[in-house]
Amino acid sequence: MRLEQDTPIQAAAEKVAVPMSDGRARPWQVLSLLLPFQSPEQKLWWDKVGSLIEIYLNCSGYSVDAQYRYLLMFHSIILPVLGPFPDPTRTNSPWPYFMNNGDPCDLSINYQGSSAPCVRLGIEPIGPMAGTSQDPMNEYAARRLLEDLSRIQPDMDFQLFDHFRDALVLSNHKARLCWDGVQEHGIKAQGHIALDLHEHSLKVKAYCVPLLRSLTSGVPYVRMMIDSIKAIWKDHHPLTPGLSKVDEYLAATKHLLVDARSCFSFDCEDLKHSRYKIYVGANVTSLKEAYGFWTLGGRLKGEAIDRGFQLMETIWKTMYARSLPNGKPREYIPFIWNWELSPTDSDPIPKAYFQVLDDYDDLVTEVITCLFGELGWAEHTATHQIIQERAYPAHDFGSSTQVYSWISLAYSQAKGPYITVYSNPAASV
Repeated sequence: MRLEQDTPIQAAAEKVAVPMSDGRARPWQVLSLLLPFQSPEQKLWWDKVGSLIEIYLNCSGYSVDAQYRYLLMFHSIILPVLGPFPDPTRTNSPWPYFMNNGDPCDLSINYQGSSAPCVRLGIEPIGPMAGTSQDPMNEYAARRLLEDLSRIQPDMDFQLFDHFRDALVLSNHKARLCWDGVQEHGIKAQGHIALDLHEHSLKVKAYCVPLLRSLTSGVPYVRMMIDSIKAIWKDHHPLTPGLSKVDEYLAATKHLLVDARSCFSFDCEDLKHSRYKIYVGANVTSLKEAYGFWTLGGRLKGEAIDRGFQLMETIWKTMYARSLPNGKPREYIPFIWNWELSPTDSDPIPKAYFQVLDDYDDLVTEVITCLFGELGWAEHTATHQIIQERAYPAHDFGSSTQVYSWISLAYSQAKGPYITVYSNPAASV
């Protein structure tokens, strides 16, 4: 992954949307008057998350047509699978969600160099009988959601979804055979769906959480993830060298991994074009430890790796300079590490997720301002500020966090740096 020469970091394109000021009604307002809702719960989700989706899209430069298209998708396809709108204690849902703060969706925005920002939506779909004897493992909701999405994104492929669900997820049938063990661990959530909302098309990604399958089978979940990739490729496939590096590092590391933050994802595309991502959680106490994860113990080298780690060091130092909300100094930063494997790249691309669920929201703004300033991303900085002002106008960003959950950083030879800011829309009351 070594670059032949230094590539200058490009500033973002000058495309920051101006909020509607010509008297036209916002798409969300128009649709709120016209669309029916099947239940009061769906109307709550629409009012909270639908309005935020429109703000994110508008501030990121999406056309009005795209705003209407994605709001209609949210209404017709996503709302029916979100389940009850969470109460303040997060105890009214029949399903223990895997996603941040026990909620079934997140909203994020990805920033890359000269590209326009990309809005993303994560969903953990819940079936109508999830958690009951008819569907104890919520087995069917994700597949049905993908089938519904395929009506508006017809090039989706289900081969990888079916393969990895069979390899990594505990089915209703298998769960019933070892129900005492399932009940003992109290873990049920096994995956979710993520959507990259591009101007003219969707990119659909599926996630599998193999922990429950691992606990009931005795096979380590890292081994399950790696073997599930090997099962669909021969030894001489382009993925093999990169997968071997991830395998060797995770087999050798003495660092304690956090099971509840580990998962696997892939694109719902033809297997020859899909990316494969292995996620593991870890609480990291030093930049030296972080460097080990970022480079797979020194197995990843080159300009992209070095430049990416310099940016990660900026985030680390900005966060570590701030005490925790309880006034105590930081002893570690909670991470999720992700290595992306692609048929077009012989080396994995590392990605670091910094958890900010237990921090102040203004810390995220400080990190983004510092990081984007270092990159020369003035337009992206303006977009972040406009979204924050319009989406959360009454929120006290100096109080304990209610909005932001993660900041992620990756740096590839082809794309340069790309940074994503994740929020928890149901919690931003």
